[in-house]
Amino acid sequence: MDDRVTALRNRLAGLSGAARIHTLLELGQALADRYWRTGPGRPAGLPDLEGAIAACREAHGLIDPAAAVRGNVAANTGWMLGVRHTVHGGPVTDREDGIALLEEALACAGLAPMLGAMARVVAAQLYLGRVTEEMGSFDATRLMSGGATTTVADADRAAARLREVLAGPAMNAEITAAAEGMLPLAEALRDMLEGFGGGGGLASFDLSRMMKAMAAAEQLRQTMGTMPRPASSMASPAPFLSDALAAADPLDYPVAVVRDTSAKTATATATVPRPRAAPPPPPSDAARAAVRRRLSSLAGTAEGQPWDHALRLLFADAAALPRKDVDALVGGASNAADLAEPDDAGVDRLLLAVALCLRHDDDDLDAAVRHLVRAVELIPDWHQAAGAAVEAFGALVDPERPFAGPIGDLATLPLGKRGGRSAVDVLCRAHAAIRSGSPVDPESLTDALDALPEGHSLRPALARAIGQVRLAAAVHSGDPDRIRAAATEALAPSPFADAIVAVTGDDLDALRAAGERIAAGPDAGGPALAAVVGAVRLYDEDDAGLKGAIEALESAAAGLDDIGSGLRTRTWRRLAAAYRRRGAAGDAERARAAAVAALDGADQDPVWAARFAGWMLADGRAEDAFRALEIAASPGVAAGARAESAWLAGDLVEAMMGVGAAGVPTPETPETQDVAAALRSMGAAALVYLHPTDEAGRTVGVLCLDAATEQLDVAANVPVTDPLTSGDPTWPAIVERWRDGGGGVRRRARILVAAGDGPVGIPLAAARTVSGKRVAEEFDVSRVAGGAEAVRLAGLEVRAIAVEPVFVINPRGDREEDMIDVLVLRRLFYPRSVCLGRALEPVDGAGEPAELLDRLPGASLLHLACGVRVDDGTAVLELAGGRVLAIADIAAAGGLAILPAAGHAAFTALADALLRAGCTGVAGWQRGVPPPVAALAQFMLHLALVEGAAPAVAVGAVQRWMINPDRTVPADLPTPLAGVARAVDLTEPALWASLTYRGR
Repeated sequence: MDDRVTALRNRLAGLSGAARIHTLLELGQALADRYWRTGPGRPAGLPDLEGAIAACREAHGLIDPAAAVRGNVAANTGWMLGVRHTVHGGPVTDREDGIALLEEALACAGLAPMLGAMARVVAAQLYLGRVTEEMGSFDATRLMSGGATTTVADADRAAARLREVLAGPAMNAEITAAAEGMLPLAEALRDMLEGFGGGGGLASFDLSRMMKAMAAAEQLRQTMGTMPRPASSMASPAPFLSDALAAADPLDYPVAVVRDTSAKTATATATVPRPRAAPPPPPSDAARAAVRRRLSSLAGTAEGQPWDHALRLLFADAAALPRKDVDALVGGASNAADLAEPDDAGVDRLLLAVALCLRHDDDDLDAAVRHLVRAVELIPDWHQAAGAAVEAFGALVDPERPFAGPIGDLATLPLGKRGGRSAVDVLCRAHAAIRSGSPVDPESLTDALDALPEGHSLRPALARAIGQVRLAAAVHSGDPDRIRAAATEALAPSPFADAIVAVTGDDLDALRAAGERIAAGPDAGGPALAAVVGAVRLYDEDDAGLKGAIEALESAAAGLDDIGSGLRTRTWRRLAAAYRRRGAAGDAERARAAAVAALDGADQDPVWAARFAGWMLADGRAEDAFRALEIAASPGVAAGARAESAWLAGDLVEAMMGVGAAGVPTPETPETQDVAAALRSMGAAALVYLHPTDEAGRTVGVLCLDAATEQLDVAANVPVTDPLTSGDPTWPAIVERWRDGGGGVRRRARILVAAGDGPVGIPLAAARTVSGKRVAEEFDVSRVAGGAEAVRLAGLEVRAIAVEPVFVINPRGDREEDMIDVLVLRRLFYPRSVCLGRALEPVDGAGEPAELLDRLPGASLLHLACGVRVDDGTAVLELAGGRVLAIADIAAAGGLAILPAAGHAAFTALADALLRAGCTGVAGWQRGVPPPVAALAQFMLHLALVEGAAPAVAVGAVQRWMINPDRTVPADLPTPLAGVARAVDLTEPALWASLTYRGR
């Protein structure tokens, strides 16, 4: 049965929507059958009952309301909710939901007679539960004012359903006896409450009615008590019926105490006695005492508290205890826990958990964890047993994988519930830190290990935990020497450690061998281990290795259902790659489905997302390509790029430890209509993505989002050619997609370009149109990272350029040729600007980082004539005193930034950083150009800006001015620059097309 339940759950992981219905119903039936075999009412079976309810409720929600089967599912689900409410003390919502489902079932035509009879009896029982609950809240005022009206109605509903059972086809003896026994009770309760419902007050009270109701209840008790156990007479789901009725104890209703509130002085009033033919014994005194005596006997001492005895047994040699004594202890502890009052329930659950641990059966250990977690929750922090409940978890810690298993359950509880001083709590703290992605201090574990006495059962687990924490830190550092030292010095020989060393050292033979040892290990069936086994097998180049990889990855993907797990994400994307590599029939669609599942998870990798986008562009799948491109362009994802070997090393550590850091959530990708609206607000006609569609980068896919129609359009596998040197006709055909119905240009349209690696260097502005002109002559071309950036930038406020400009000029004395150019710009266009650095006129500061940070908030223009560079992915400005300022540390930049020539890779990184820092746009050079040409173009750019042109339009105007051989030279153009304009062939695309604008 356990295998069947597991198989059904695995099958469900691959299904969605209505396809889940049949499997959900099979799972619900299997869990209900397992609950019945455990025994109705036993706490150990409650998880199965809850699982059955969850499965059936989900199926019920998926079934079409008009489907005939919906009534049967509603009846079974309502019946199980009734069982949980009456037998296990489930919440009132179980009763109310159960009534609603049962009534829905009874309203369906074609309900099986047996199921209908069962539904009526259970519904009647739940209605009577309402009645007895309401009676407990009645006082004299409410009774006399007609407050029993709704209670009378529920008693009427119960009686009506029971009469329907008795008037219908004959059922088995249990159902008939239950209906015959409950009907007099329902009628008597209704009769007793009827007078109160009419507001008759004390005059309506009739003691004989009360006694009649009590007699009916006693008769029901005797009838149900003599019925056979349901296992002998009925098949599931009906077997729960008799136990539910018996456990609910219909006699257990509150006694109404009537007070005469009309008297001016209080007078003694009668309390109706509550006779019972066979009152139950005290709830748990005898059972609890028996458990404590047996614990004391097994521990060999009468000194101390029962939880002390339990811990002594737990950390001794449990195998030496006679099995019959342990079985007896489990039975007694289970009985005591079932009967426990709320004040004692925590201690009783603790003792039951210890007893189950001592028996050490696999099923018992799962139940022990649940009882221990509940014990920690129930026992107050001040109670002496609170620490013992935490310590008891130590017996369940796996010495090989101390962070796996029950420690995770305990680590989620509040710190006060964990004591705070024990070795177990230290493990919990480390577990919580690992889950949060925080570093773990191995010394805290070392101190806990030193504090344990020699021979303590937790010492091997703590020693292993220390080694695993050090290895995890080493893998995170990426230092191969440190990884090898941690693996060999801190850990005993382990296939995980061997695999980690192999993958970081690129030793494929050792990696494959270690992977097969992991696959042969005792825990290889778990999804995390299957995931790393599949990942390792992907390194095999033969068909057998690929087949084994797919089998392991498919198994892992079905079991890794935590969407916040990075291991789940990587398993799906590795499976997608494996399907594409195999290339069998249907594998293309399988690969796409696996990749889409990966995009839903945490810890996205920009390299992989970009690769998937290329697949989708090559296949013409616009929506999938759009989403993947947006994820790849997200700043948080781009910052997390890692090599596959580094990802695998981290996954091996996670599988070895049994716990990993919660992954970085996947960024929300914008809706295409939102991006289109942003484009329209910026005056852009389209957003064009250029992205490689093959591994060699010889072709690109062109994905165009039209701002007017909000539609995505794909042109796949376009040859990568440089418009500066090639007249390939593909680009003109692509450009035609941005026109109005193939006619003329709407106006001078603006095109935003988002280019991936490779195409980022393509100067699209230089491409030819069908008319033979350059794109820059008909469109204003600017760049963005993607649609999400466009949406963000569209929401920023744009200030006039000349409001508060800031110039950073030659702060290190190494760019003196720029001083004259800046002097001219400031005198002609920005006489009130701020200047930091070294200039030919007074400055406002030497160009220290603090000075620039102080001037940046609110700056409308940031002109950088200083050194700019990218160090290990970090964009920095070279400022005075040999100091640098990381652009990422700028949190309040604003306006337009203008960069010196830096090359397209540096321009992209610098623009990324400046836009994240708050700039609305960045202008600069994607390719190196002669300094005089750069100075001329910058002058013309500032001229267009101060005349009121938006930055994107200003850049386009400069490009068109340079393209035009008949250009007009402005009268105020400085003589040296005018000489450049006349002497240099500015129409050369390599000069003007390198000028680039990115931003709003």
